[in-house]
Amino acid sequence: MELNTYLGQKGYTISKNELTIEKQKQIRNDLTIKPFVMGSPMNDNQKTFPAYRESANKFYVPHYYGIENFGPPKQYKINEGTDINLEFAGILRDYQEPVVNKFIDVVIPRGGKSLIMAVSKQSKIPIFKHLDGNCHTYINEKADFEKARAILLNAKMRRVGICGATESLLIDKKIAQKIIPILMDDLDKVGCEVRGMKDARRIDSRIKEASTQDFYTEYLDKILSLKIVKNIDEAIAHIAKFGSSHTESIVTEDNEMAQKFLNEVNSAIVMHNASTQFADGGEFGLGAEVGIATGKIHARGPVGLEQLTIYKYQIVADCAIRQ
Repeated sequence: MELNTYLGQKGYTISKNELTIEKQKQIRNDLTIKPFVMGSPMNDNQKTFPAYRESANKFYVPHYYGIENFGPPKQYKINEGTDINLEFAGILRDYQEPVVNKFIDVVIPRGGKSLIMAVSKQSKIPIFKHLDGNCHTYINEKADFEKARAILLNAKMRRVGICGATESLLIDKKIAQKIIPILMDDLDKVGCEVRGMKDARRIDSRIKEASTQDFYTEYLDKILSLKIVKNIDEAIAHIAKFGSSHTESIVTEDNEMAQKFLNEVNSAIVMHNASTQFADGGEFGLGAEVGIATGKIHARGPVGLEQLTIYKYQIVADCAIRQ
């Protein structure tokens, strides 16, 4: 199926000059070649890219549109995601070489943080970075406690090993004394270790001591860091300092507070009264994804089919002359 048909014939009409321009629209174009660097199985991404169903730890340059310069897919072994095959590194560095410059638009590393950082150090080609998911759930002073319990338990424990799992919990000081023991009961039942500072440990002795590094850590395990904050401003500042720009959620019944959080937290996905585990292209109606991009180039958040395209403008006129 033709790309724009598949994307729903969206057209992306931008504006219209009634005097001279008959039609102006923005349409999507495929990024010609999307090399993947894979350090883990593709999981549901195989639904979108069946050509990449081979084993993990390989670099693929697919044969798209009969481009003879590349031929069949090439495979380059990645050593446990920490080192890069020399030939592969050369491809990433030689972005100005005519063939690479003409046919490779973007690199998409699929794997752990060490793999992505290794690719980032070598590549002159733009990268969709899917870095660590140090996601936060912030329980605001105006939160409904029952909603907070359900959201946190799902956000942390539904699947602890995915990038959308909450790794750090922020709680307003005004409600900390009341809600922390309740949350600890829930987390203790499912075997989740909680690490916090002295103020949190004074409230509940089950909380273990946290270091500063804990607040930077994507555990991918039954471990959660806990920070008591003065207010929403401190919560936002904490996320800006320690977060990875992936997914953050506020739990509150105060819509003004929620809107402030949604506006001021600069992450790829920001939520209100929702589990961070909704950070998924399928849940967003985008179909299968290749990851959650945390950078600030044209694709940010879930990277599905539309995000793997770029746009161009089509202008139709009848002798339009610019003065």
